Amino acid sequence: MSAVSRGAPRGYYVSDVSEESEVAIVLLNLLYALLGGGAAIAFMFVGYKVIDHLTPFDTAEQLASGNRAIGTMVGGMFVGIGIAIGLVVGLGLN
Repeated sequence: MSAVSRGAPRGYYVSDVSEESEVAIVLLNLLYALLGGGAAIAFMFVGYKVIDHLTPFDTAEQLASGNRAIGTMVGGMFVGIGIAIGLVVGLGLN
């Protein structure tokens, strides 16, 4: 009777990984997530500055005066950049 037919799990066993390597994996994933978060904030800042430069009006002034259309535009830009960076970070953690 083969190991598969007896219901033995495939792959490596959790007990085969030492505690030191588990901690190293967790720390590397944490570092990667922090760097990804920093990159997301940096890209959002740069994206906002690019949009502000491309538009014929002052985005910050329009936001301060309560222009909802500009708020929706900036919010959509932040959501789009956040999703893109989040996918990159999430796929990197696997």
